[in-house]
Amino acid sequence: MDQRHPMYGYSGPQRRLKARRSFIANSSTIQDSPEQHRILKWREELQCEKPAENLPCGGNQPWIIWKTLNRLRTGVAKTKVNMMKWEYQREPHILWECGEDQSDDHLCTLAPPLNLDFH
Repeated sequence: MDQRHPMYGYSGPQRRLKARRSFIANSSTIQDSPEQHRILKWREELQCEKPAENLPCGGNQPWIIWKTLNRLRTGVAKTKVNMMKWEYQREPHILWECGEDQSDDHLCTLAPPLNLDFH
């Protein structure tokens, strides 16, 4: 197929609402009895690896320090830049005495870059 064609890669509109589509195309026939199949599925689920749930660094600190570190880590610290963004600060002055913005990056220069993906 020619990729230069204006209709290349076009797929027409869906014919039915997603909720109205038949589930038969995505299902398979169960060979065992429903009870045996359910038990088999439960056993397969138990074979999965347990997730490694560890607190980030600072989890052993007192609550007030942990809370501040976690806010810095997630990018929602109570800095002047964030307060302006959230419309809690009315004055436009967001600079430190050194002339830099009071932001997460300026407060915590040793922190790794924020790579949160919530999608």
